[in-house]
Amino acid sequence: MFSELEIKALMLNPCFALRFLLDIHPRAASREQMPDCKDSAIFFRLWDMGDLLDEPETIEVLDPHLRVVVKKFQNVMNHLPWQTVPAHPQTMELPDDDLSPLMEPGRELYKALSEKLGL
Repeated sequence: MFSELEIKALMLNPCFALRFLLDIHPRAASREQMPDCKDSAIFFRLWDMGDLLDEPETIEVLDPHLRVVVKKFQNVMNHLPWQTVPAHPQTMELPDDDLSPLMEPGRELYKALSEKLGL
């Protein structure tokens, strides 16, 4: 079972990627770390490194509303035409770099996580 601090970390980590997606903080720092990558690749990498919301242990500690919001976001994310970045095989990108399908479910997820975390 997770401690309260661990649960907060599990919910906070995806917020970093969502902040990039929603342009809540300047994207320049993230772009400098991955200079030859599209924004979709940067977002994918941030999300991949921080998302543990689909792990069974995590799902157990989420309230029903948050479970629905997470599932909605993941459904959109999983149905986008991600392609491997040849120079960074652990990273995926969208051919057209269009992250707009993720914006609305991303806003909803960020809001739900922020409220839960008191941000």
